[in-house]
Amino acid sequence: PLLEGVFEPNGREAGERGAAERAEARRKARALHVDPVRKEWVAAERSKMNSLKTVRYCVPCKSFKPPRSHHCRDCNKCIPRMDHHCPWVNNCVGNNNHKYFVLFLIYAAAGCSVALLIHIRVVVRIAGDIARASKDAQPSEVINPLQVVVVALSLCLIVPLLLGIFGLMLFQLHLAASNTTTIENHERMFAERRARREKKKFSWPFDYGLCRNLHFFFGASKWTWLVPVPSEQSLRTGGISFPVVDSDGLVKEPVEMV
Repeated sequence: PLLEGVFEPNGREAGERGAAERAEARRKARALHVDPVRKEWVAAERSKMNSLKTVRYCVPCKSFKPPRSHHCRDCNKCIPRMDHHCPWVNNCVGNNNHKYFVLFLIYAAAGCSVALLIHIRVVVRIAGDIARASKDAQPSEVINPLQVVVVALSLCLIVPLLLGIFGLMLFQLHLAASNTTTIENHERMFAERRARREKKKFSWPFDYGLCRNLHFFFGASKWTWLVPVPSEQSLRTGGISFPVVDSDGLVKEPVEMV
């Protein structure tokens, strides 16, 4: 109650109006047999195929939202197959640009690796010059101190940057191999822990197998995996419907949304 309407100019009245709107949305959702709460497809552990056919309602957008989509508060809209909101580009990473984001990480990791190899080569050369200079002449006559400082500072920047980008790249490749997003990965881990606690079996309904997941994410042709072009699957589904895996492990056609 103390925080009700804090972000609204009218205080209590705005809070009451927002609560009334949410209550009205829940009433309409119940009338349509729709779950208005943010409930993702990990609820399939209770009734997999039935929950996959449940239409979800977005209260802020006041409309239905497709499967695997999430409402972004920064963009103020639902993002199909949302992974996360990137503050550096002020945009969401989702169905239409997730592959481009992963390719950017791969390109950046490759560039940092090349820069690191070049600097290692320079360090080896400088070490050799110092070793030779210690026998023949003064090191200060052979080694440029400014070059040593520049190389040391560059290494201090490249190594942490490479470790961070490489770790994020491996995590995103793991998500692509399992056909999940960052948000879905947390929900999947929660559902798996709950299933183990209740001694039930849980399987991700969008896990088509390693090869199919990679083809779904990067594209049907392996020659275009590292090329910044959209995959055929993302264009065909549009982030609206996705194939699912039934209890027998068979991939079925995308669930049609009403």
